[in-house]
Amino acid sequence: MGLYHSVLILVNMQNDICHEDGVFHKNGLTARLIPRIIPPTKICMDFCKKMKIPIIALMLTSLESPDSISIGSDLYKKNRPFLIKEGLREGTWGHQMIEQLPPANYYIRKWNNSAFYQTELEYYLEAIQCEELIVCGFATNGSVESLAREATARNYKVNVLSDCVTSYSPTLHEASLANLSGFAKIATHEEWQKNFSLLMP
Repeated sequence: MGLYHSVLILVNMQNDICHEDGVFHKNGLTARLIPRIIPPTKICMDFCKKMKIPIIALMLTSLESPDSISIGSDLYKKNRPFLIKEGLREGTWGHQMIEQLPPANYYIRKWNNSAFYQTELEYYLEAIQCEELIVCGFATNGSVESLAREATARNYKVNVLSDCVTSYSPTLHEASLANLSGFAKIATHEEWQKNFSLLMP
């Protein structure tokens, strides 16, 4: 177990969302800023593995009916109508985490921007005896900020690594970081690692 019961959370770092061959890119949602956060995110993941800090990957998932139509999460599909027929299906390449990152310890399905609603995340965090979340992933102004708000409401300390999260535009990213700074700690991966190391006995 890692020092002080910390957990690293990866948000939506999946092929269908982040890769140029994914369905989001094919439908005009190009996450062009993703490449810049991959190196620091990998460094942070390697550090967490060394420190025995559990890594949880949150996997946005589209539940599929027997006739291959997406079911549930109707409001999310309203904004992403292409998901009705394809994308984020469990067991597909698109649902998997991008190959540039090392494997997580745990993978948890989520159905929309919420990391907690109707997911197993809270069970995992309680089992790990988590007190603090370190957050990386996509998109800063969407699932990342939603996770941070929901976690804070449940009395978890939240650290958002500013160079390990991004959005569809720098403007949205920076605006969200400004919002997050009101209730979460914002730091680069290097700053967080340095502070964490100082706490070690």
